Amino acid sequence: MMKRIYYHLLAILAWTLPNSYAFIDSLKVFFPNISLQIAGSLLAVISIGIFITRIYYTRYEVFISLLVCIFILIFYSTSFFYSTNAELYQSFFNSFLIRPVPAILVAMRLAKNNHIKGFIKWSEPMMLFYTLTSFLAALSPRNSIIIYQSLSYYAMTAYMINVFNIIYKEKILEEQLTYFRFSAWNFIRYFLLLIQAFSALSGGGRGAFILLIIFTGILLIRISMNFKFLFSFIGGLSAIALVVFFTKGLDLTWLLNMDGGERLLNFFGRPERISTDNRLLIYDTVWSAIQEKPFLGWGVGSTFFKFNGYSHNIVLDLLHDMGSFGLLIILSAFFASSVILYKLRKIDWKVNLFILMFLEVYVHMSFSGSYLADGRLWFLVTFTYSYYRWKVQEKDEVSNFII
Repeated sequence: MMKRIYYHLLAILAWTLPNSYAFIDSLKVFFPNISLQIAGSLLAVISIGIFITRIYYTRYEVFISLLVCIFILIFYSTSFFYSTNAELYQSFFNSFLIRPVPAILVAMRLAKNNHIKGFIKWSEPMMLFYTLTSFLAALSPRNSIIIYQSLSYYAMTAYMINVFNIIYKEKILEEQLTYFRFSAWNFIRYFLLLIQAFSALSGGGRGAFILLIIFTGILLIRISMNFKFLFSFIGGLSAIALVVFFTKGLDLTWLLNMDGGERLLNFFGRPERISTDNRLLIYDTVWSAIQEKPFLGWGVGSTFFKFNGYSHNIVLDLLHDMGSFGLLIILSAFFASSVILYKLRKIDWKVNLFILMFLEVYVHMSFSGSYLADGRLWFLVTFTYSYYRWKVQEKDEVSNFII
């Protein structure tokens, strides 16, 4: 009984903790007064508790934990060199402790003993959660529940999970990794894609728009390679077409005038407005600072002191904080993780979900968010390395694995 509870609790934490801000922010749809700090801290405490209650730790778990401690010290030491905007820096330092750090610990636990199966099984309930909350927020007045840009990315998380489950639906059913086993669910998935796309576009997130194109392209390519897939896809679209036919008398012109659509049009379709976009002005300011210290940077978290925020681009943030030397180390870790996942997918189809998650996080953080507050990137890199170590040491399934 306790093992079963642990199995489900770990899977839920793995979905909610790395991006606990998104999860708790989405809960505002149902609980408007929920506290991000209190709820996030509670998730962090539970995760740390699960990790430290173990008696035996592997060498790589100890090694990763030591690296995390060293990074925390480096992050904290930046505060000795600056005095302005210290409150914002402290806020993000606290965010690092309650999101990325526990996310790393959860990733190490998830990677062992095939707990990845629980993660896959809980993917669709999480998809439904983000679909419902983002759709309700999209129908509400702008920024009344969830900030418009965040809304786009929450919807794209649901869209990404949905695409994965559509592509691998047969394997998921075969291994009983879903709570939804009725036949109509296949058609419902395609209908949910439209709701998720609508919610993403209504928020106007640029990165979300690019992700929508990428994930849709992946789905269409996979459909074109499989006749059964194509039949199911056509059936799903036919059902949606019937819904549209019976509602054709409704006035849907308001869809074309959404704030999100206007924002996307301004950036992608009106070049004359790009030069005055606030985000691009931030890029220019940060790039000027990077050129002053191109090799070692200004210190981890220094953007909070210097610009009272971050650049909304992970490459610029890393260059500013750690210089080209630090960026090279981080990019090497990303590249190694990509190679590991590519090879692991040959022996375990389930890691394809993590490949899609990597893609989602990288595109998202190229347009918004800080690597010091978003735990997903840390979770994915740690999981990839830990899962590889478990496969090599415990299962010996990757004997020819060379990085």
